[in-house]
Amino acid sequence: MKYPTFFLVLLLLVTISILPSCEEVPPNIILEETEMPEDTVSNNAASIDSIRSDTTFIAANIAEAQAKVVVMEEFSGVRCINCPEGHEQAQALLDAYPDRFATLTIHAGFLSAPYPETQTDYVLSVGETLYDFLGTEAVPAASIDRITFDGENAPTILVPSKWAARVTQQLDVTTPVNVYLYYDYNEGTRNLSVYVQMQYTQAVSTEHYLSVALSESHIIDAQLIPEEGGKVQTDYEHNHVLRALLTPATGQVLGASKELGRVIVQTFDFNIPQDWNSSYIEIVAFVHENGSNKQILQGAKIHL
Repeated sequence: MKYPTFFLVLLLLVTISILPSCEEVPPNIILEETEMPEDTVSNNAASIDSIRSDTTFIAANIAEAQAKVVVMEEFSGVRCINCPEGHEQAQALLDAYPDRFATLTIHAGFLSAPYPETQTDYVLSVGETLYDFLGTEAVPAASIDRITFDGENAPTILVPSKWAARVTQQLDVTTPVNVYLYYDYNEGTRNLSVYVQMQYTQAVSTEHYLSVALSESHIIDAQLIPEEGGKVQTDYEHNHVLRALLTPATGQVLGASKELGRVIVQTFDFNIPQDWNSSYIEIVAFVHENGSNKQILQGAKIHL
């Protein structure tokens, strides 16, 4: 039996209409994450390009856990006759562990009021907040990773001769999070951009916070020293002085869940005042808790 041509065309159209429709499927594209740098103190311009904005993601490749970088917050004051001893202890620890120890000198408490001959008042409201937050009773005192060690009533230790043993103890602690620091700095505008990249090498359930500080060293100014029964030395060299916090005093909460491989990037902009010597500025960042346990889990530092 032969069918007319138009019946054949009609049959073909009906057949096509009842076949399942097919949608175009795009190719499966996998974006490879930028490889994490190996050290915490290099300013790698190529890596900066990938982290210039706040972001979070899960890394395809899990980095190895970093060696612990211990953070010490030293509370001091220009009218404190024993504080130079604390400064010497801090410098000795930096000399012993240059890549694994970071320190901030925070002027706070009643012995921190400037002298008439003082060039700059180093007391900051955020420093006073930290003084109270860490239960500091007097200066000199130091908080080492914000741990309340056995035999202490607070995270701050009043006797400088005890600091070194506690720092050495903390060097053996493992950390669940890696911290990497980068920056851009324009000398003409004095605009500083800081990039903090964190990667979790272990899953954690506790809430974490990030603190980012700027310190300045080689500041020549007045300080009470113990020589000659106590005198004001007007050309004393102050180092690692806290000059600003780029985060709230007690840290900025890291809201993302912290499963294995979680990467969190936080960025900060700051204009460095003209009276600061940018050649001696250091950035210190650390991840910590804020509850009854205030411990610092990992720190990082980088010089401009």
